[in-house]
Amino acid sequence: MYEQYWTAQELTAQDTYAGQPRRLYVEGQGKLGAFHGVLNLDCDTPRFSTWLAQSEYLSSDAVPVEVINGLRATWCDD
Repeated sequence: MYEQYWTAQELTAQDTYAGQPRRLYVEGQGKLGAFHGVLNLDCDTPRFSTWLAQSEYLSSDAVPVEVINGLRATWCDD
């Protein structure tokens, strides 16, 4: 059985980007194919989160809501 795996790492330390969205490099590998993207994750107003870049093979529309929710749970201080 094939699965899709998602990872993220912060590109800019929060200290040097204080008050701004967290900039994350998001990668997906597996059944759906490869995805690479840069996400500005706005923790204060999630709807203002935007993709700055994304891979040519899979678009950001292929990133499941559960992945975005997991990124918020991991990277946003609630």
